[in-house]
Amino acid sequence: MKYKHSIKDIHKKTGLEIPFIRKCVKTMPEIFKNECIRSDKNKILFSDNVYIIFDHIRQFKEDLLTVKDMQSRLCSINNTKIETKDIQEPELNIKKKSSSQSNLELLLAEKDRRIEDLKAENEYLKRRLLTYDNKPADKQSQGSTNPIQSILKGIFGRYY
Repeated sequence: MKYKHSIKDIHKKTGLEIPFIRKCVKTMPEIFKNECIRSDKNKILFSDNVYIIFDHIRQFKEDLLTVKDMQSRLCSINNTKIETKDIQEPELNIKKKSSSQSNLELLLAEKDRRIEDLKAENEYLKRRLLTYDNKPADKQSQGSTNPIQSILKGIFGRYY
């Protein structure tokens, strides 16, 4: 088995932070005992199989699991582990799609709420402008000469 992947490689491909990767290796030695070694310069090197493990860890982290919960789930996965990488990848892609779909739904709900807020603010500002335009001419001449300044002064008070 070749150990050729560094922590930086894992970080680049999975998006997990380097301190979190180190924490996982330190707190879950039974998971990584056959997947990583120390090089001559004390650098941690990983085998190719470690990407599957860190993909699971990334999914668990997105689900907001603690490291202990991740460890118990990974142990159960290792007990029922399928050795071929090709069979496991489609299963991981389905999980990615479902989590990205829920994230997309949250973003769409937030966007709809923001649109409603902007519409309400737009209606409020339109009413303010219409109210200002309907004032008699002598009241407008008593105020400031610029209608925008009077609107801003009405909104922000004496600070404008």
